[in-house]
Amino acid sequence: MLVIDDEFITRQGIKHMILWEQEGFQIVGEASNGQEGLEMIEKYQPEIVLADIVMPVLNGIDFSLILQEKYPDIKLIILSSYDNFEYVRTTLLNGAVDYVLKPTLNPEILLRALKKAARNIPGFQLDRKEKVDIGTQLERYLTGYSETLEEEGLKNCFPYLNYRIFAVDMKKACKNNRRQMEQLQEMLQDRMKKDGFDIYQALWLEQEILCYIVNYKKKEEEEILFSIQSSAQRAGRIAEKILFVVSRPFTDLTHIKEIYEKGVKPCLQQKFYFNDKVLIGEEEYSVVEIRRFHYEKYTELLKQKQYSQALDIFQEYIRYLAENKYDEYLSKNLLKNLLYNFLMEIEKYGVESDKLREEFFRRIDQTASVEEYLEYCEKGAFSCLREIVSGIEDSSDADPIIVQIRDYINEHYSEKLDLSDIAQEFGFNYHYISSYFNQHISEGFSGYLNTVRIEKSCALLTGTKMSISDISAAVGYSNHGYYCRIFRKLMGQTPSQYRHRKNSGEQNNEK
Repeated sequence: MLVIDDEFITRQGIKHMILWEQEGFQIVGEASNGQEGLEMIEKYQPEIVLADIVMPVLNGIDFSLILQEKYPDIKLIILSSYDNFEYVRTTLLNGAVDYVLKPTLNPEILLRALKKAARNIPGFQLDRKEKVDIGTQLERYLTGYSETLEEEGLKNCFPYLNYRIFAVDMKKACKNNRRQMEQLQEMLQDRMKKDGFDIYQALWLEQEILCYIVNYKKKEEEEILFSIQSSAQRAGRIAEKILFVVSRPFTDLTHIKEIYEKGVKPCLQQKFYFNDKVLIGEEEYSVVEIRRFHYEKYTELLKQKQYSQALDIFQEYIRYLAENKYDEYLSKNLLKNLLYNFLMEIEKYGVESDKLREEFFRRIDQTASVEEYLEYCEKGAFSCLREIVSGIEDSSDADPIIVQIRDYINEHYSEKLDLSDIAQEFGFNYHYISSYFNQHISEGFSGYLNTVRIEKSCALLTGTKMSISDISAAVGYSNHGYYCRIFRKLMGQTPSQYRHRKNSGEQNNEK
């Protein structure tokens, strides 16, 4: 039988739900959509196909039509949800022999549907096997669907004392190109036969990891390793991004799960750190305990506007993760999260954070090796941020709160304004905002407000024929005499003197 479903977890569940060989069935393959399923039907010629009704590329209804036309002898069973019955009815009219509701899927229901399909195959009898073959046993054991191995069967299959695991993540190497994956598998099998691999078991784990368990005599160790290296190099010519992992040697097969999970499997994802290699030994990569990032210190530095110091600890940690070969996906995600926090903080200064974030994230995701990744971090993202931060820190108007308060005063200077109004508007305690303002503006709040108002009044004195009394009211002074005293203090002359001299100067210029 062939299983077609776009949900990986469903395919895995069906695959390991039942010991199929003992019931007389064998799953020859699995596909993630109808089109892929048709290609596998051509290759494996199954008697029964179990297919989901809702799939990408080619859905269950169109698939059932093609199956009925091209392969009328193949029995189709449809997987469906409760709300897809009209679709199910169509597939039954197109030749499907039965359907199974996904929400009620269990071994008994599935097996009943499959046996019904098998009875519709002329002259067909189920060939039940008492024992499960060694490949299925090992696959179930290594993927966690079984907790034991049948030791007697293992001894018959593997007569020698020494073992190694030789594995590759085909999905990652071939970017899910099924034809390339098949080409690689055929090449590897041919190579192993030519190189005298007498005893080995090939497994597909989680439909993406091709895993060979090699059993050999101790005296063949060097020859085996040479052949593995040669096979990996040949594969590298077909798939440039491929990375094989060979385990340490072991003699007790009961340790195979631990060696695979703790040694081999983590290494399979490390092409990022071994970009120039096609094969690494399990011992070349080890998972180390990573010290946590001081996120609290980082956010505190950002709050205190100490951006250069925040960048220092950020940059140092990214280098530290790379040096310790921390998981590529997690490293890149952490980098992007910290960059996002940084950009959100500095966008108060007019920085186009959305545009920068899009560029940073795109370039980070494109890096294929640790060397390329670090080069972009150092010369790209961090260099850009340091340049921006330098401009912010050199600016006298650097503090975003003060910038916002100044903008607010420039808009509302003509209104009755005092520090309590500002504190309320920006959500600060009165005493805090008073201290904060005095720290950042030498003349304090009152002095700054007077400067703004007098500057505005100067424009009115020279640009309009408004009376001085009206001008004082227009710029926010309710007391005309107070306005004149402040004007004289800041400008060194009275408002009328200022107007007369300015107007006289303009007239002379016209002459």
